[in-house]
Amino acid sequence: MHRRGPAFWLLTGFFALFVLFLYGPTITITILSFQGPSGGLTFPMRGVSLHWFGNLFEKQMVGDFAGSFQRSIVLGLVTMVVTVLVSFSAGLAFRKRFRGSSVIFYLAIASLIVPSILISLGIGLLFRVLGVDTAWYSSAFGAHLTWTLPFGLLIMFAVFNRFDRRYEEVARDLGATSWQTVKHVIVPIVLPSLIGVGLFGFTLSYDEFSRSLYTSGTFNTLPLEIYGMTTNVTTPVLYALGTVTTGLSFLVIALALVSTLIVRRRRERLGSDAGMARRARVLRLATAGPQDTAPLAAAIDRGECDPATIVAIVGKTEGNGCVNDFTRGYATLALKLLLAERCGSPLAEVDKRVAIVMSGGTEGGLSPHLLVFCREETAAAASAPRLAIGIGLTRDFKPEEIGRTAQIEATAESVRAAMKDAGLASPADVHFVQIKCPLLTKERIEEAARRGARTATEDTYHSMALSRGASALGVALALGEVAQATEAAICKDWSLYSRVASTSAGVELLRNEIVVLGNAAGWAGDLMIGHDVMKDAIDAAAARRVLEALGGETVAVLAKAEAAPSGEIRGRRHTMLDDSDIHSTRHARALVGGVLAGVIGDTLLYVSGGAEHQGPAGGGPVAIIGRV
Repeated sequence: MHRRGPAFWLLTGFFALFVLFLYGPTITITILSFQGPSGGLTFPMRGVSLHWFGNLFEKQMVGDFAGSFQRSIVLGLVTMVVTVLVSFSAGLAFRKRFRGSSVIFYLAIASLIVPSILISLGIGLLFRVLGVDTAWYSSAFGAHLTWTLPFGLLIMFAVFNRFDRRYEEVARDLGATSWQTVKHVIVPIVLPSLIGVGLFGFTLSYDEFSRSLYTSGTFNTLPLEIYGMTTNVTTPVLYALGTVTTGLSFLVIALALVSTLIVRRRRERLGSDAGMARRARVLRLATAGPQDTAPLAAAIDRGECDPATIVAIVGKTEGNGCVNDFTRGYATLALKLLLAERCGSPLAEVDKRVAIVMSGGTEGGLSPHLLVFCREETAAAASAPRLAIGIGLTRDFKPEEIGRTAQIEATAESVRAAMKDAGLASPADVHFVQIKCPLLTKERIEEAARRGARTATEDTYHSMALSRGASALGVALALGEVAQATEAAICKDWSLYSRVASTSAGVELLRNEIVVLGNAAGWAGDLMIGHDVMKDAIDAAAARRVLEALGGETVAVLAKAEAAPSGEIRGRRHTMLDDSDIHSTRHARALVGGVLAGVIGDTLLYVSGGAEHQGPAGGGPVAIIGRV
């Protein structure tokens, strides 16, 4: 057990004394303010009551509690408003260098190092020289601004120093006026900082004594009134006043924190960290082979998408979709190399930022293609929910974790994170979850065995099903489609499934890469997604229902396919499970692809085989992205 050194206990003792020194007097005054009617200014307590709080609202022999309190509140609020407005405006102005900007800056903050009592005395003398009476609403107001404005300026200068001007450029490109840019772009981004400046402005003014001493005129502010009463008042009413004012200070701080929390929650709900709306863009690009990145490069060159906004690529390659399908890894590497080149970033950075899900197998009439998902910033959201994209990445799995509880739980956690990333508040808003998951190879199985670990299976092909099934159950768990998902249920209890999960296993990765698609508020554009569940491989009606609900142009189609484990489709025997030459997943892809192509009128369809726990046995989810 690690023993604490002398330095630790010394610092602990110092901190305890600091806390006692800071809060001890406040706690003492608060306790004494609850003295009974005959109580005095010191301990011991003579009863407990609210007598002295009630006495605050009665006419006092000495002092004017109500009047001074009202003046301090009004002065604090006015000072707060002016501090916020001037600090914000100055922050905008000082983003550009102008003649004399440095001199103005140092003059503005110089009052921080000048003793407050001298500033108060100087302002009071100036008003007398000018023949103007000092008053809390004029000279004291100016004195308080010399204290609050420098803090506000320093905060806003720091905020705007980190401000990304590209947000404004996007707004102007979309036709926003200067005022609209300030209102809908800049203010939402810096709003938490403005709340902080307002908090500084109010509390510094409300509590200010030195700068009020020679500037408040005939009528005192609350700090001056309290100071004047300390030599005259001999009852705990003064403590009651201190308790009320302290409580008010804490209330202001609490309101500021709650306001900041509301702003943060709103941003999370709308899915934007910058205070702007997001827009989803989806490109569907036919490819001539796994290595063919030319269509995407051409789209970038034409300005159809910014490579920096690409967050996911989902595609079909012409491999066999089995363990030894290396077209998926080939295509993935080619795409990462292109994005690294166009973004000017290391390959590892692309790997962290972009989820690439390549599914092998274009049997029948399916056409190899890419679905490129971009997430762009824009000034204003649509009036109704629009297509939202969220990305989640699990940690790398050990071989012995694939197809087991660890994969279920990690997937569920990452799906929830991806929903938050997309601003999808409810599982009902999620329409498709595409996951690329790992599989076991002989090498991975042997590596686990050398460590004394046992994998879920030693059949590499079966490991694909286990990985797909565990990932799908993770989706179902995250979305509340199942109450619990145990390891014993994987690929055994077919009553447990997700209506929106689509999982595809591959040799090219060790983690789950997750793309969550749904409709959410706070997103812009003209795209929406809908989904239904095919009860079997020939359920074309499910796709037609989605098309009817969406209307408009079809942009992308995503679906799952599997051979019914019962060996029958609507009472008719099928032989997909009996073919020793071609695996059933390849037959299923060709069958479902043909059914959907007949409905959609296109063969650029993302149909993935192996639908363990993805829809009912023999069926699977189908999702369509449409332009509305």
